[in-house]
Amino acid sequence: MSKGGAKASQWLKSGYGSAEVGLVSMEVMLQVYLLELYVSAGLSPAWAGTALALAVVWDAVSDPVMGVLSDRTSASSARGKRLWYVLLGSPFMAVAFVYLFSPSATGGERSLFWQLLIWYLLLNTAITMVVVPYLALINDLSKDPKDRAGFFGWRLVFSGAGLIVGLAIPPLVAHYAGSSLESGKRQALLENRSESALWISGAGLLATVLAVATVWRAAGNARADTFAGGSKILDAFKSAMSSRGFRMVVAAFVCIAMGRAVNGSLALIFYKGTLQFTDQQVAMALIGLSLTVMAATPLWVRFGDKLGKLRLSVYGSLGLTVLTAVAYPLMPPQSVGPVLFVVVAGGVVASSVVLLEALFSDVVQDDGDASQLSLSGAYYGLWRTATKMARAGGLAVSGLFLWMIGFEEGGGPQTEEVYRSVAWAFGPGVALFFAAGTWVLWQTQKQGIIKEGEQQ
Repeated sequence: MSKGGAKASQWLKSGYGSAEVGLVSMEVMLQVYLLELYVSAGLSPAWAGTALALAVVWDAVSDPVMGVLSDRTSASSARGKRLWYVLLGSPFMAVAFVYLFSPSATGGERSLFWQLLIWYLLLNTAITMVVVPYLALINDLSKDPKDRAGFFGWRLVFSGAGLIVGLAIPPLVAHYAGSSLESGKRQALLENRSESALWISGAGLLATVLAVATVWRAAGNARADTFAGGSKILDAFKSAMSSRGFRMVVAAFVCIAMGRAVNGSLALIFYKGTLQFTDQQVAMALIGLSLTVMAATPLWVRFGDKLGKLRLSVYGSLGLTVLTAVAYPLMPPQSVGPVLFVVVAGGVVASSVVLLEALFSDVVQDDGDASQLSLSGAYYGLWRTATKMARAGGLAVSGLFLWMIGFEEGGGPQTEEVYRSVAWAFGPGVALFFAAGTWVLWQTQKQGIIKEGEQQ
């Protein structure tokens, strides 16, 4: 593993990670509110799931293309190879986000389907322009595996802040507007999500620009790994497929991403329907989860350096699997106490994902050094491709599941049988995906494929 160069400062790491405030707040709206919004507007769950899945599939295809384009951009510094794409994509991302969350209240199902599909396609393309080069910048700014873990730690800390922003804005907007978001209030829901998207898109644009300004000088001084030149898409694909470390780490991400997609798309239905929580109670529960993740992340980074990132990743994923499988189906309506316990325990084990992300950055560096190619952008693009394909599958599974159990579109009350089915899917159903990810990580450790940031 290449370890040359000075350690990055905490100011640089935190400034880099601050972009996650805006990016994650937008992601929260997409994962938690988007499916509910279009179903409430009159689109059937099956068609909504299909549109979301198609858009994410396109996003997955565009990611490695953007990564290779970034790698092959002729520039002597990391700034020239990465940051100009971030600045170009940010305003398009903000505009598309606002229009995506403003579905027509009078349009028919066909109109809603095309509005969802087209604007989600445009949004995902803009997000790809921002996120893929920005992720690749980590390996340009730091060659030391322990140092890079700090970048990912700050990303996860600010991700928690972004989750709070994304969850807090809709109920705050409703509060100041004096409107109710309870089931059946269709018009109020549509207006709330549209105004909330306007605020969050502004926060996303501002956070991204400020983060770029923080790393601008360091990126200008950092020499991107060019070797014999940037990789072509076929070069990157061949390198990835021949790398055992890449295959195993990405396989774990795929399993976990599918579980998170199902979890996120069913979250509001579970909390508001099965547990009979209000929007404010849902927001407070998820904000508590975010605060726990923010507090626990530095501990995972510290102990990962001492005890091993891969080993602790296995333990964290296993804990998340058991907790998810057992806790949710047993919760009675309005069970504030048990939810609080799961929020704290779940936040602690969920934050272990920072170690898995840091392991992936080690694989990126090792494979780039071995092949003498600049692979950072391509690898991070392929990583996002794999996880987004998994998320597309998870969204499609959620939509088809709701259709199969007889979920009635329009956002009104559902039957008790529907709510209990959602609880079982939200618990043991999601846990199956987490269990698969845990098994992959365990096999990776057992076979010695990755040893603490060093690919074999």
